[in-house]
Amino acid sequence: PIDSEYATMLKDICQKWHLTDKVHFTGQIPYERINQLYIENDVFIFSSVERESFPLTILEAMAAGLLVISTVNGGQREAIAENETGLFFSAGDSNSLSETIKKILDCPDIFEKITGKAKKVVKEKFTIEKMQTNINDYISNIAIN
Repeated sequence: PIDSEYATMLKDICQKWHLTDKVHFTGQIPYERINQLYIENDVFIFSSVERESFPLTILEAMAAGLLVISTVNGGQREAIAENETGLFFSAGDSNSLSETIKKILDCPDIFEKITGKAKKVVKEKFTIEKMQTNINDYISNIAIN
């Protein structure tokens, strides 16, 4: 749940900078609406400051053709190769995030290059079948050794 004081502060910042038509505070989103949100957007920012094991939302966003910008504090590196399938910024560092966003704005061809490769990587490495095979191979190796 979002801290209401923090949410109010963020909304005030958006209003001050005339971003209310571009930044939306949705709260919890029903699962049925998630695909539609992916379709309606171009960039997915994963800004978790907590350690994450393996955020599936990153794979979903990549598969949907969104450019993923993420913090690096857990399993994100398993899905994202810096400047190849996504971009990273330092957790809790708004300047790092803004510089990463600026990089996309300054060089729009990066967007197509990264999103194209990201979709390909998801199809090649992260299908259910591929993940099952990887898990089975891992368990077999443990059993053998």
